[in-house]
Amino acid sequence: MSSKRMCRARGKYTVWIDPVHDFHIARVQVRRKTGDRIWNQVVQENETHKELFEVLEFQKIEDVWFPKTCKIKQANQPNDYHATEEKEISFSRIILNPDHDALGPFLPDDIPDGTKALLGAFPPDKEFIWQDGKVHRRRRQDSHGLPEKSRKLNRRKTKCQNI
Repeated sequence: MSSKRMCRARGKYTVWIDPVHDFHIARVQVRRKTGDRIWNQVVQENETHKELFEVLEFQKIEDVWFPKTCKIKQANQPNDYHATEEKEISFSRIILNPDHDALGPFLPDDIPDGTKALLGAFPPDKEFIWQDGKVHRRRRQDSHGLPEKSRKLNRRKTKCQNI
């Protein structure tokens, strides 16, 4: 079963869903051409970019299907050359609902507050930072040092105030 959907300015995506493995995504094909975006870059005229993500093997763990082996293939054709890359990824171990306190994989100070965070699903002009253990949208400040969206006009006092 496959489904096609255009993602605005991100290219043409074709997605195959596998009903045998609880309707997980089994394959994704992406084609990008002139004007489409790849992260924060725009595909230039006469360039093409193709990507294929394919699950080669599923594994069932505690009644849940997981991709065990995947293939990723990229073919990029800028104006003056052609590059192809293919890799296969295998997961050796998947732990469902791990005890993070016992394993200690994440420590409170692993990522310092204020670190810039990149979220690929958002346009590049949207900025995010890591603060207090979470990702937050960075709000740009106006000339008064206040976040842009937190100022409103108070018609009685005819000046801006923080809300």
